[in-house]
Amino acid sequence: MIQIKEFAQMLQDIRGKINQEFTGKITGTVLSVHPEAMIKKLKDKNGIYLCAGYPSCETDVTDSDSYTGKDFCVLFLLEKTAAGSLTTEEELNFYADMQKIGGRIQEILLSDNQSCDYGFSTPKKIRFEWEYNTFGGWNGISLGFEIES
Repeated sequence: MIQIKEFAQMLQDIRGKINQEFTGKITGTVLSVHPEAMIKKLKDKNGIYLCAGYPSCETDVTDSDSYTGKDFCVLFLLEKTAAGSLTTEEELNFYADMQKIGGRIQEILLSDNQSCDYGFSTPKKIRFEWEYNTFGGWNGISLGFEIES
């Protein structure tokens, strides 16, 4: 099982690396135990946020001495925009920017644990999805992945 403080630190580290490459792109990070709590935490915020729910875990037990924890994680890169407020071109540019940053986050996730030890393995697969009007009007992308701890 991922240690939640290490997971929170990983979010901060990703934000720092992104902001070194894309000046001031990610305003902050939000970690929440439940979607309703995420809505409350994001309610009065502006800017781009790297968000995550607390990872869920499933333990596979081979025998009493051998087990593997599989943690299921979803990161969200989101910005609050009013529904229908962007032109088609503005929306395309918005999602293209999110895709570019999301691609870099993906690269970080796939390479970071080779140089930093967060106590879990590098994901073998990452699912990239588009997000619209999630958590009370936030748009962007999500990256879902499974890691072994």
